Amino acid sequence: MNRSYKYRLYPSEKDKQELEKHLKYAAGRNE
Repeated sequence: MNRSYKYRLYPSEKDKQELEKHLKYAAGRNE
């Protein structure tokens, strides 16, 4: 099994935080 595929399935904590920030920012712009 290839490592990069595994990382895509299980993003790191930092990646999750970046994604949440992006989603909150996008949601704020939509209001």
